[in-house]
Amino acid sequence: MSYPALLLATLLNTFILGGMQYYLLELLVKAHSGDARYWIIQLAAALVTIGPAVAFPYSGPLAASSRKHRVMPGATLAVAAVLFAGFFIHTPVFHWACLVVVGLLIGVFNASKMAAVPLAAQQTGRSTAAINAGMSVVLFIGLLTGIPAGTWMALHIHHWGYIVLACIALVSAAVSMRARFANETLVPFKECQRTFIGETRSLIVRYAPWLFSGPLMWGVAAASNSALMAYVVERGLADQQAASFIPLWAAIGVIGGTAVSPLLDRVRYRVSFISTAVMVAAMPFMPYFAVSYAVIIPAIMVLGLLFGLVTNLVDSSFLEHVGREKREGMGAALQSALVAVSTVVVSGSVGISLLAHWVTPRTQFIVIAAISSVAMALCLVLVITEGEWVGPVRATVVFFGRQALSLRYRVRFAGLDAIPVRKGALLLPNHPAEIDPLIIAMFCWRRFKQRAILLEEFYYPNYAHWLLKLGRSIPIPDLEKERTPVAAKRLRERLEDVVNALATGDNVLLYPSGRLSRTGHESIGNSSGLHMVLSRLPDTPVILMRTRGLWGSSFSCAGGAKPDLKTGILGGMKTLLKRGLFFCPRRAVTIECELAPDDFPRNADRQTLNRWLEDWYNRHGAEEVTRVPY
Repeated sequence: MSYPALLLATLLNTFILGGMQYYLLELLVKAHSGDARYWIIQLAAALVTIGPAVAFPYSGPLAASSRKHRVMPGATLAVAAVLFAGFFIHTPVFHWACLVVVGLLIGVFNASKMAAVPLAAQQTGRSTAAINAGMSVVLFIGLLTGIPAGTWMALHIHHWGYIVLACIALVSAAVSMRARFANETLVPFKECQRTFIGETRSLIVRYAPWLFSGPLMWGVAAASNSALMAYVVERGLADQQAASFIPLWAAIGVIGGTAVSPLLDRVRYRVSFISTAVMVAAMPFMPYFAVSYAVIIPAIMVLGLLFGLVTNLVDSSFLEHVGREKREGMGAALQSALVAVSTVVVSGSVGISLLAHWVTPRTQFIVIAAISSVAMALCLVLVITEGEWVGPVRATVVFFGRQALSLRYRVRFAGLDAIPVRKGALLLPNHPAEIDPLIIAMFCWRRFKQRAILLEEFYYPNYAHWLLKLGRSIPIPDLEKERTPVAAKRLRERLEDVVNALATGDNVLLYPSGRLSRTGHESIGNSSGLHMVLSRLPDTPVILMRTRGLWGSSFSCAGGAKPDLKTGILGGMKTLLKRGLFFCPRRAVTIECELAPDDFPRNADRQTLNRWLEDWYNRHGAEEVTRVPY
């Protein structure tokens, strides 16, 4: 009963939202004159969606800390109270205020509703994409019936429309009380508020392409629907009632795209990118399609279908990720807030531009297309980082990475050609500088296609995350900085991932020391990662790699302090530009490679294994500091 109740409550609330917006739109247009419809329709769309953004600091913690069957009825009962008040306070000022307040309360409802999507998926045994598709379908059914109903109420029953909408809100509140989920993971409200900023930042950093592409398309859809409705009325192609059905035709397309989208889940990001690209290309020509109402209908249905594909595939993917992390409450609230912000920004900017005569009714579609291109670029980022076009992208990155490193480093391999190509091999280099993992990654990729193990502090920052994810790197916590049982548990889990990767034939790059060398002498100490892996897979092929020539570089600890990788890279780029790219002195780097000999103690205890490796890495003695001028 929980999922059907959630669907019905969503249907009724979106009917209220769409009906109220277009009911009040007609009332406000009557209170103004001239070409007011153009800017009122855009600003009304902005105001009705500003609420979820304003409510987010409370709706997020509320969705994470409270039962969904309590939050949703509470918000909907408050909507009913506001609408009943509208029957008695029938003024333009109240109409504008009602758009904001009801939008805010619906935003609180939506945060809990979206947080229930992964819960419903777990409860019903369906995929998150399928559950979200069902929610999207009823959402658009609610909108496509609510919008013309709101217009009809404004034209025929006038202020009694408030009463009708308020009664529907009471029914929705009663239905949403039945949306109960036993698998909710609740966090105390005060704790949610205390960690609100950090949690929000964490979600945005980790899921930025998802969080901005989907919501941005919602904003574009609202602005383009409103723009087309106003355009056809002002051009005399349809009256207000017929124009109010434009979102209905769009919603039919959206429902079709949403219904089909779970079948395309395996190529979700490619489909999303192609769909947004087609929308960007078509949007500027919408006024030219609008030669008659009959021509508009199929065009808007096709755009709706593409929109349905993009939003369900991207949004359900995000909810799936945060659901696995048990952060569905904050994640869903943040997503709803960003949908609101996007709609406010897109519709508001277009509305103000029309009011100020910065754009015309025709050129507004070019502005909307330009905004859509940002979502298209983000979908392309997802295609690249999530591995759907991974082969060509990896090859391109490796090619240009090698060329860039060759401007500053003269890299020579010794013994590499004598090593046969293996699968499931461990590559074990020493670690004299922060830059050596990048050198090995770029210069050895063609031969080994290795997956690198690296610290989380290098894996998650935005400037490197997509590149490391592209190479299927495995992040591990830094126990020097995070000495907690949770971090130790996370390290064991990641090393288990390493074992699984080797067992399935992946080559893995692992640093036995687990840390940057502090002197010219490689010290492994008591590190246990390699020993743990070899104890599980003792017959794993091992390739030893000894890097020399980097001690003394700006990426090493030769200066006495641990270097910052990002600062070093930016400094190196600046130096290259100063030297005209091709005239910078190059540092000679030698990487000696050797297949582990017969006396390699793969079955020995940890101390014996680590001492043997230290002796091998330091065979030529401690490395002298080498300075290369800038």
